[in-house]
Amino acid sequence: MAESRRTAAPSAAIAPSILRTMNQRYLLDWLYSNGPATRPQLARDSGLSQPTVFATLANLEQAGLVRPSGQSDEPAGRPALIYEADPTAGAVLAVDLGYDWVRIVVTDLLGRQLGKVEHRNTARSSKSLVDAVVEGASQVAKDAGLELSGMTTAVIASPGVYRAQAGRVAYAAQLPGWQRPRLAEELEKRLGLPITIENNINLAALSEYTEGAGQGVSPFAFLHIGTGVGLGMVIDGEVFRGRRVPPARSPSCRSSTSRGPRPRTATGASSRRLSEPMPSSPPRKTPG
Repeated sequence: MAESRRTAAPSAAIAPSILRTMNQRYLLDWLYSNGPATRPQLARDSGLSQPTVFATLANLEQAGLVRPSGQSDEPAGRPALIYEADPTAGAVLAVDLGYDWVRIVVTDLLGRQLGKVEHRNTARSSKSLVDAVVEGASQVAKDAGLELSGMTTAVIASPGVYRAQAGRVAYAAQLPGWQRPRLAEELEKRLGLPITIENNINLAALSEYTEGAGQGVSPFAFLHIGTGVGLGMVIDGEVFRGRRVPPARSPSCRSSTSRGPRPRTATGASSRRLSEPMPSSPPRKTPG
């Protein structure tokens, strides 16, 4: 009889270096979300041991990501050291590309504005639009007393849907040439920064959810009516990405007096398909 062999169960152990990174990320996120805190307070709220919190904060301080900001007022005993996230540890370049305007802002890591430029979008080609973004970014960095190369990252708010594999934006016909392949790679090279391209309505929805009318509301929907009509939805702090129906099969949006198929509500199996992650519908230009 052949001897049976048992395969060992996969180990659930996590490498200490991964745990350290997870602890650092958690405490840093906590400080950004909740504000300054003492080490005992962080230990209570995080569930981590005090020695772990002490060591993690020491590593974050050495990396320049957190800093002491004072001492607590204790009625008895020694005052506790208060730590806060250091918003000057980096800077973010934010670019809003629109049909009429290009707006560029620099913020610190708390989102506080350090500089802003805006100008009419007169670009009629992808090259001229990239040139306008790079020139504006250089100007706003200079106004903020920073070097463009010293920025942490850049976020581009663009109409349409970004296709990462092709390095291009689809469904952004209102920006001439902006849909050509490898444009993102060229822009990243010209800026000298890692960039993230995201749909402008999704970013607006996140902004309202974080700082505006959507605070504490989930799910939260943001409807934008401008050059086109766009809808962004945020659920539990994350952008919800639905399924795009191919244009040839899309039901026409007509008035009740016009002929043709009327819009239908997705139910049952179709609603489950709609919940699968896929890029959102493209913005449409309004006539005339």
